[in-house]
Amino acid sequence: MITTTGRLVYTDRAFEQDADQAMAGDIVRALIELITNADDAYGDSDGQITVDVVRQEGSPTLVAVRDVATGLSADELDSCFGVLGGVNQRFVDGVPVRGLLGRGAKDTAAFGRTVFETIKDGVYGRFELRRDSTFEKTIEPATPENHARLEIPDGRAGLVATIHVEQPGITIPNANRLAQRLGTHVQLRRLTTGRQVVLRWSENGTRSPSQVVRWNPPAGETLVDLELDIEGYEATAHLVLNRMTNPAEGRVGSYSRQGIEVHGEKAAYDNTFFGESAPETAWIHGVLECPYIEELIRAFDDQGGPQPSNPIRLLRRDRDGLVSEHPFSRALTAAVLKVLVPILEDLKPKRSTAAGGDKLRADLEAASRALAQLLKDDLDRIDDDEPHRGGTRPTVASPLQVIPPRLDMAPDSRRTLTVLVHDPAFDGDVHLTAASSAQDRVEIIEVTAIQAHAVYPDTSIANVRIGSLAKGKSTIVVSAPDGRSASCQVTVKEIVAPEDLPPDGLEWKNQAMSVTVGKTRTVKLRAPLDLGATGRLACTITSDGDAVGISDGTVTLELVDDGWLEGTCTVTGVAAGESISITATGGGQTAVGRIRVTRPSGFGGLLPDIQLRDMKRGSSRGQVEETDTGFLIEVYGRHPGIAELLGPVDDEGTFRNEQDRHVRVAIAEVVASVIADWLVVREARRYPQDFQDAGAAINQRSQNLARYLLPLQRAIAGEQPEPAG
Repeated sequence: MITTTGRLVYTDRAFEQDADQAMAGDIVRALIELITNADDAYGDSDGQITVDVVRQEGSPTLVAVRDVATGLSADELDSCFGVLGGVNQRFVDGVPVRGLLGRGAKDTAAFGRTVFETIKDGVYGRFELRRDSTFEKTIEPATPENHARLEIPDGRAGLVATIHVEQPGITIPNANRLAQRLGTHVQLRRLTTGRQVVLRWSENGTRSPSQVVRWNPPAGETLVDLELDIEGYEATAHLVLNRMTNPAEGRVGSYSRQGIEVHGEKAAYDNTFFGESAPETAWIHGVLECPYIEELIRAFDDQGGPQPSNPIRLLRRDRDGLVSEHPFSRALTAAVLKVLVPILEDLKPKRSTAAGGDKLRADLEAASRALAQLLKDDLDRIDDDEPHRGGTRPTVASPLQVIPPRLDMAPDSRRTLTVLVHDPAFDGDVHLTAASSAQDRVEIIEVTAIQAHAVYPDTSIANVRIGSLAKGKSTIVVSAPDGRSASCQVTVKEIVAPEDLPPDGLEWKNQAMSVTVGKTRTVKLRAPLDLGATGRLACTITSDGDAVGISDGTVTLELVDDGWLEGTCTVTGVAAGESISITATGGGQTAVGRIRVTRPSGFGGLLPDIQLRDMKRGSSRGQVEETDTGFLIEVYGRHPGIAELLGPVDDEGTFRNEQDRHVRVAIAEVVASVIADWLVVREARRYPQDFQDAGAAINQRSQNLARYLLPLQRAIAGEQPEPAG
């Protein structure tokens, strides 16, 4: 036997791929890295950061960041720019700095090459880092010419980092747009309010007036200013939420006015609503400060391996926020949403905004009844509690089936694939083998022997355990001896954030649930495949009160297409205003959830409720809101697309033109459009594999619109005239 050891080779191609992923072709990302590095170099000292953009026809665009701070010595040039993933000693020593991954400035070479020039202690250093990870370094005595060209005064130190934008297809925003983006990006907001950042723009030798880059926080009133305890951690976070004077447009993101800025001791990590997407978020701007974030990042490097409370790196590789799968991120999200959700509820418009005369309201109610069955059919199709979409069973035509057929994984992680075998398609015992098309990205760890499926007749089941090694794609092919096969497409990427994360253990899909008095609903229970390797897991269900009736004391979880086990429990609301615990036990584990019992609304039943509101809500024409007793469909009558048609509203809430037929047709079109959009979003979240491009979403939306528009027009605008002839 021969045993060898070695170390994986990090190739030039891997360097390029990593840098490209981090920068994503966006020069603002590169500037953030260089500007924050310059700010860290100044520390608590005053000093200006200058951003230069030089465009010259026939030459690559140059984008440079200048500081007159500490500069770098020859050894520091090597440690800062010549070592990938090197430890930032100032961060290790507890100094609040932003460079935590040891890569940021080096990733800027994704655009072509980056040249770092520095003067320190009378020595000039030049370090040119190229896209292929090669570099060239020069060290020599500093000359007056060096000082003048770098704009570093004699006797002072400093650094200039210049990106040569040589890669094709890179777009540099114009001066005004670039200044605006730098000033509003969440990772630069605090920096630009505390330090002067100046943008200078030169085009073919002509310099435009300099612009000061600065963030101006939106005006508003403070709603919340408190400390949050982070469950499971000896940590707190300081949360401030403000209601802005004017609502923001668009979605929350790095540049949006709305959002909660997530800050550590020095760095800003995200601008987010932690998964909340209610329209009322358009009014909220907030700041969450949590220095413990850096403690966890530092601890991951110091603790010698994953720990239960810190199992993976908390900071995303592309620096766009925290890793959502990290237990601290989940705990932080839960703490924030406990405060945020009630505020958003309070911001919802009161029912007094409902408008329209008696006749229009009656017609909208008739339209609701006309839509009830259509909406039920579509929701049954999308949200079917049955665990199989298209059937999770092999057939004669496809005797092998791999579940899931597509899978996203984080690097250095493990997952289990399920293989179903249609026994009648094979003679005798079947021995399965598995292979990876890219073994350097995904490896096969084990293929288990097949055994009888616990539920399906004439079906056997086996597991394939795989491990991810490096980012990229690989096809896992599972084959039978006769050559027949099935496959799973695996994508390894730094961050995996599916809509539904795989369950870590036995769990209720929603820990907090509700049911209306006199109504029956199903609640979903999930578990990883490891708890039921044969594709089935029996669980017992108990509760601590009589406010909710449970139809059966046992639930059987079965394999679903996503690659885990799911089952449903039917509950009925008995006593309004009560809240009970519901406990599931199976596979040696326990899951606890809470069910709140609510009173039925006046509308009753599960009919959709269509309401026209005398209000405007940004660019949205309306929304669908799921309630305890059905669905509320709102149309915003002050939206520019319909406001002029409706005309003004009188003291009784009646719009001047609401009886005109063309206005009724427009209302029907808006209702149909709002429902069509909502259904597409709902379906895309549940089955993302069916919506891999915009065309698929547009096609499904068109189908939805066609289903709903005609019955809505008939109910709201009256019967359509028969075509002549």
